[in-house]
Amino acid sequence: MDVPGEGEIRRFLTERLGGQVDPDRPLEEHGLSSREAVGVAGELSELLGRELSPTLVWEHPTINMLARALSTPQETPTARVAAGEPVAVIGVGCRLPGAHGPEAYWELLIEGRDAVGEVPHDGQVVRD
Repeated sequence: MDVPGEGEIRRFLTERLGGQVDPDRPLEEHGLSSREAVGVAGELSELLGRELSPTLVWEHPTINMLARALSTPQETPTARVAAGEPVAVIGVGCRLPGAHGPEAYWELLIEGRDAVGEVPHDGQVVRD
């Protein structure tokens, strides 16, 4: 699959915003709402064939910045996993309804108890 270049991405964004835009002005100044920005990120994901963050437009707020960032080859992160190496859990903590700590939570799960309760109507936090 051919990855679109900077010029093609720039053309796509310019057409998406209606044609007469300044590629160095923030997209929100061209009337792009936050809802539309999420849609643009989705359309760009399809165009590029890779998943993109919905916050992409805020991270690269102009057409030129966005086109430049998206046309730069992305390195695929690789996880380094040593096969057969032991894993040590150093510490864990939690506080959940009906369970104040990992041991209490485990017991709640083993016993199959339901710790869901009612939320008070006056907005106060219930402490047990």
